[in-house]
Amino acid sequence: MNDYMTALLERFGIETQELSAQQARARGAEEKLKETLDAEQRKLLLRLTDCHDAYRQESSLCGFLTGWRTALGIRDELDALPRFSLIDEDEARITAEEE
Repeated sequence: MNDYMTALLERFGIETQELSAQQARARGAEEKLKETLDAEQRKLLLRLTDCHDAYRQESSLCGFLTGWRTALGIRDELDALPRFSLIDEDEARITAEEE
């Protein structure tokens, strides 16, 4: 599933200036941490970062699927309603005016 989502992101993803700026800030912070932390501290920080990243990915996927299911539910409810027709509405209005 992750490969599919990655392919969709590559095809339809949008990169904004703010996103690019955030990436640059993250790289700067990473370089600063490399200079100040020892190897064991870096490993611990990387494990924490990996956990947060995995959480964000799973959370994003769940949010997407929730939105998708909500849209399908709304569509199903709308399909159960009678179809709107301008012609039928005009005929009903004209019939009501004639009476």
